Amino acid sequence: MHVAVRGFSDIEPFLEAFFGFLCTQTDFYHTQLDEVQLHRFGLDPSVNRRGFKPDHMRTLLMQIFDRNLKLYRERHQPYLLCGAAPLIPQVSLDMGTENALPTVSKQRDSKVVEKCPNSLDMHTQRGDVVSKESPPKGETTSLAPISELKQLLSTDYTITTWNGAQTDRYCWTQTFTDVTVEVVAREQLTSKDVKLNITRESLELRIRGVEIISGNFPECVNASESMWSIEDKRRIIISLDKPEEVWWDCLIQGHDKIDLTQIESVKRFSEFSTPQQSEMLKLMKQHKEKQ
Repeated sequence: MHVAVRGFSDIEPFLEAFFGFLCTQTDFYHTQLDEVQLHRFGLDPSVNRRGFKPDHMRTLLMQIFDRNLKLYRERHQPYLLCGAAPLIPQVSLDMGTENALPTVSKQRDSKVVEKCPNSLDMHTQRGDVVSKESPPKGETTSLAPISELKQLLSTDYTITTWNGAQTDRYCWTQTFTDVTVEVVAREQLTSKDVKLNITRESLELRIRGVEIISGNFPECVNASESMWSIEDKRRIIISLDKPEEVWWDCLIQGHDKIDLTQIESVKRFSEFSTPQQSEMLKLMKQHKEKQ
């Protein structure tokens, strides 16, 4: 990939070639129509078998940009995250401006690493924090009543429900390779308030002793690669790694299912293998040279 990128003199020609490639070789820009538009234009519903809902890809691009901007700053410019407001509007992550000193806990060998002040409290769940045993399949659990949940949780979610759903307990979304879950508390949280257990087959989440989520996944996950964090001091973000590229119809077995026929199947560039990325960049360069 790096070799192909070096074939461009500047970032702008590279981006032009990339988005031009998407324009000529994919249905990236194809906009799905609603029933009113289909009727107005006299089109068959089959035109919606490809493409995406209006502005969906624009939103997705902003989310990817914001996520990678945050990763870059964590690695190379952490001082920009120390109590400073973001330079651009954040779509999916609000870093905040508070000066409280949170703790970043890399929970491997029980070590705690102090980070600079910002509003991100990260807890990477790996190694010994993942239980080796999952609850027996079919076992029912007693979740907190709705009245108690309303006092504890909020539905002020920040992640989209793209290829997922929203409930009164959590919101979830998915791609080919991962599942993201968000749970929002009404009051500020610390790591001591949260008990989260991720196994290959199941997930259990408790907040201040109240059971929020408990049950088996529809498919297995890579528990050692899954993690969670507390963001904005109230939001629990859980990232689950899929070992296989399979679409889930629910987060937990027995919970409401989504219609898999409505899934918007899109794969991020970074999710392709290195040879596939190189071939795509080669085609992009050829497209640019023909212009």
